[in-house]
Amino acid sequence: MLAGTALYSAPMITALMIALAPATPELAPTAPLAPLDDALISIMQDAEAAPQWTGSVAMSAITTSGNTEQESFNFDAGAVLRRDVDRFTWKSYLNYATDSSSGTSTLTQRKMGTSLKYDYFVNEAETTYLFANTGAEYDALADLDLRAKFGGGLGYQFWEKPESKLSGEVGVNYFIEDYEGGQSDEYAALRLAADSFEQLNEDLTWATSAEVYPSLENKDDVTAKLDTKLSLSLTETMFSSLQYVMDYDNTPNGANDRVDSRIVLALGWSF
Repeated sequence: MLAGTALYSAPMITALMIALAPATPELAPTAPLAPLDDALISIMQDAEAAPQWTGSVAMSAITTSGNTEQESFNFDAGAVLRRDVDRFTWKSYLNYATDSSSGTSTLTQRKMGTSLKYDYFVNEAETTYLFANTGAEYDALADLDLRAKFGGGLGYQFWEKPESKLSGEVGVNYFIEDYEGGQSDEYAALRLAADSFEQLNEDLTWATSAEVYPSLENKDDVTAKLDTKLSLSLTETMFSSLQYVMDYDNTPNGANDRVDSRIVLALGWSF
């Protein structure tokens, strides 16, 4: 009798416990992540679409020993930020060389410089622009402790394509020059400049920039710079370059030469 009662009561007790047990709350539905993912993707796409600095860095180093004891190092860099209505252009260089063939280390080259230019396009065709520029140079062998310049003017972009570019500028710059021994000079000069770029073929490019500064106070005081570079792509970001640079000063300090030129074969990286 007891055994039958126990068998009969067990299902009832189990059913009663299940009925009295608190209901398990349903889990709240997980919020979809799609809006967050879309926002992150949009931010990444906007960052990629935003104008970026593009440019290159090139370096070369040569050391010789034996009958000829020479060392040289060259650095050249430049970058451009092109936006809808304006453009920044930055350049910098360093050249250093010594000759120890006579047994004593003699400095044969130590010069450096940097410049920054800002262009603002004033018409919808983006051909005419106003510019402001500044720069500084140092040349130990020319006895030049500092040549600083700043000014501005008007420029014209004749054409601007990925494979070909040409622009010309005219303006006024103010110069401050300090030479070794305390001699200094300050003057205003006209600025005439041109800049070009050509994609000669899939791997070869040719870039040239030229600047001429005739003084507005002394017709004999003229300085100029020519910088031309032939670059050959080796990989997507690596290239080799052959560069020719000429600096001209019609009234050099002391007995220094008017023309100072250099040819540099370098290895570089673009970005």
